[in-house]
Amino acid sequence: PSTYTDVESFDDLVYNVGGLQPDPTRSVILHINDFLSRAATHVGYAYEVMPTTTLDQSPLTEDDVACWQRLLAHPWEVDHEFDGCTNVDADTAEVLMDFAVVPPALPPPKSLWKRWLAPPKSTRLVHVTKTQMARLQCLQYIVNSCLTFGDFQFTIHDLVRVCFADVC
Repeated sequence: PSTYTDVESFDDLVYNVGGLQPDPTRSVILHINDFLSRAATHVGYAYEVMPTTTLDQSPLTEDDVACWQRLLAHPWEVDHEFDGCTNVDADTAEVLMDFAVVPPALPPPKSLWKRWLAPPKSTRLVHVTKTQMARLQCLQYIVNSCLTFGDFQFTIHDLVRVCFADVC
């Protein structure tokens, strides 16, 4: 497993472990903010940013979901830095929780007729294991430490929604 002695910040952890593609026009911190901004938009957070900062509020991409999945698969819970970060009881069942993952809300159609004819959103049930829950708790701590915009914090359910998102 990786060690974190060479890493300078949680932003670097998200960037390196997640495998974000380098963007020569953006610093690592701005690149992480764009990544988190797309996730926040996906789960439905509305926020204002400072006028001097432009964040990417476009829909979540396949690359974003792959990055979230790499972050979820990383064994955060074995690192001493995250001792006490998780509060998952070792005696609990292997499948700890089921989460309903609802697709993101699309902008409402212009007419009530089109909205009425639109197909219903499908909801998936995601089974989260004890190990995944421990990793989600560590990941929640990390990404919330990286947030530099908005007045929200990602919840475990938010992270499940982005880690298991279906994007077209």
